[in-house]
Amino acid sequence: MTKVTRSLVPVILLVVSLGLLFAVLEGVTRVIASRDTNFIDRLASRHPPAGDGLSLGHIIRVNANDRLVYELLPGARGRFQGKDFSINALGMRDRERRIEKTPVTYRILVLGDSHTFGWGVAQDEPYPAVLERLLNEAGAGCRFEVWNLGVPGYNTVMEVERFATVADAWAPDMVVINYVQNDMDLPNFLAVRPDPWDPRRSYLLEMVKRRAKILLGRDISAWGLVGADADRSGRYLFTPDKVPERWRSLAGWENMTGAYRRLSRLASERGIPALLLFNWDDYSARLAGKTDDARPRSVRDLAAEMGAGGFVVVDVQERVIRHLTANGLHAPAVWISANDTHTNTLRHRLVAEELRDRILSLASCR
Repeated sequence: MTKVTRSLVPVILLVVSLGLLFAVLEGVTRVIASRDTNFIDRLASRHPPAGDGLSLGHIIRVNANDRLVYELLPGARGRFQGKDFSINALGMRDRERRIEKTPVTYRILVLGDSHTFGWGVAQDEPYPAVLERLLNEAGAGCRFEVWNLGVPGYNTVMEVERFATVADAWAPDMVVINYVQNDMDLPNFLAVRPDPWDPRRSYLLEMVKRRAKILLGRDISAWGLVGADADRSGRYLFTPDKVPERWRSLAGWENMTGAYRRLSRLASERGIPALLLFNWDDYSARLAGKTDDARPRSVRDLAAEMGAGGFVVVDVQERVIRHLTANGLHAPAVWISANDTHTNTLRHRLVAEELRDRILSLASCR
């Protein structure tokens, strides 16, 4: 063996070792991908689960309506996101409810996603539950019921469809819908299931790329089913090839605003008020004095358009800013954690207070 050949041996061994390591890691990543339950075909009707450490996949089931896709599983109970929770017989994270109403009942249906559902807070802490208590404490002569129809992952199209399916039977006196930034997006598990054995792609490299983007904070698309294109909302949306055609009508800014207009019509036909709640996540720029409004222009335009289109617009921004400023707090004080901007107990309370004040000026008992 020549001197040159001997000097190449360590390099060859290193390359072979790295190749074997890559192959092993790639194989492990593909096996994990093949077991991924984050797809619609893994959601099936099942007996209601109970226990600790439940995930979203444990507490939802498929719905045959393609504009709903899935729903909360009635009877599910246990611990979700570290908090006790239960789903009632009507499929809501709420106490058990009777559909029949008394003459003094004033029923409010609240539509929303994980913020309304109460992601990361206890059963009695989501703002619909707090709002019900505040309204009844006000002694306005009504017996207020505030029903929590929030479902994690729902977008506006799905939320409005949910209202349309129950409005006649449940006879609400008011509807509230909560806007959040991803209301034109789809739940992650509506993607086309990838082939974990596809030789044309590397799952390991894709995973590393996604994690790097998240850590660097450069690409919100790393969090879900989004592509490279942005629409007028400023958000990155889905590339059509990643979403089955049957669900494409659920996504996008135009579909979202169309759903709001549909809800306004549904409420008008029933002679009830429709409230559009803006519960913005990031107040950092406002607290730093960089702007007088923490919302992007597209959201301000949305509020103006929907306000002119029949909604009563309720924006909790000012109440939250006042509270944070008065107490020397920063934006994360109203988040579940520094890395999770879901509404925490404090902000649920502030949202409920803002809604209480507006609803008391609108509600009248029949």
